[in-house]
Amino acid sequence: MRHKALDAIGDLYLLGAPMLGRYEGVLAGHTLNNAAIRALISAPHAWRMTCFQQDLAERSDAVCGAPRVV
Repeated sequence: MRHKALDAIGDLYLLGAPMLGRYEGVLAGHTLNNAAIRALISAPHAWRMTCFQQDLAERSDAVCGAPRVV
C-alpha cells in the first residue's frame, strides 16, 4: 500500500510544481498515473496556476504557481 502511495507522489511530482487538489487511485500504477497526468495537462480548462499571498510577498518576480485542479 505504501509503495503505491509513494509511486503516485513520485509520478505527480513530474508535473513540475506542487499540486493542490485531490488524487484517488484505485488499482493505480505508473501507467494509470501517467495517463491521468497527461489528461490533466491536455485539459487547461481543468486547472490553473495559483499563488499565495506569502509567495507573492517573498518573490520579486511574482511568477509562482502550482497546478490547481478546478
